[in-house]
Amino acid sequence: MASVDQDFDQCSALRPASFGFYLKLKVVESMVIVDKTRLDGSRVRVAEGVIGDASASVIFTARDDQVDLLVPGNTLELLNAKVEMYEGWMRLEVDRWGDVKAASEPLTDEVNLLDNLSYIEYELVDRPA
Repeated sequence: MASVDQDFDQCSALRPASFGFYLKLKVVESMVIVDKTRLDGSRVRVAEGVIGDASASVIFTARDDQVDLLVPGNTLELLNAKVEMYEGWMRLEVDRWGDVKAASEPLTDEVNLLDNLSYIEYELVDRPA
């Protein structure tokens, strides 16, 4: 079977509560939020990091094995990524229906930190009928 070269979405295309993105983004910074062992011996890890491309940046929430890939300087490929809203702020996530892997070729462009989509607060407004 021949490999298919996928076109990557731009980070600036992310919108609140949207999904199905195929992104190639560079990790700028990361911080572990939760790292604990449950009573049954399983380990829970959650980290957040700023990732992006030349168009924009966003905060990415990594869980469990994804945390190992969230290292500043790494370039990641996110398959079927989705935007979750956390108290009105955007967070990029990849759940069990998607995949996060290290990119074979790194991004050479600088990440646009001035246009961080997670710094924009959104409010759900009901439209009058």
